[in-house]
Amino acid sequence: MMDIIVKKEYIENLKLSGNKLLIYSYIATYIQKGRNSYSLGLKHLQKALNINRSTVLDNLKLLSESRVLIKTIGPVGEADTYQLP
Repeated sequence: MMDIIVKKEYIENLKLSGNKLLIYSYIATYIQKGRNSYSLGLKHLQKALNINRSTVLDNLKLLSESRVLIKTIGPVGEADTYQLP
C-alpha cells in the first residue's frame, strides 16, 4: 500500500472531510506519482482505506458530481477511471 498525502488545500479550498477527504487524497496521491488517472477499481480503494463498498461508491459519486474528480465510465467488466480536473 502507499502513503496518502492529505494537503491543506483539500480541506480548505475543496471543503473535503471524512471519507471524501480520504478517497480524494488517495486518488490524488496515486495520480501525482506519475500516473494520468486512477483506474484500480473499487475493491482496491475499499481495501486500501478500509471503507465499505457502498461508502466508497457514495463518496465517489459525490466527488464526481461536485466536479472535484472527473469520472470516465469504463467498458463492461473494467473499472471506471478518475482524473483530477
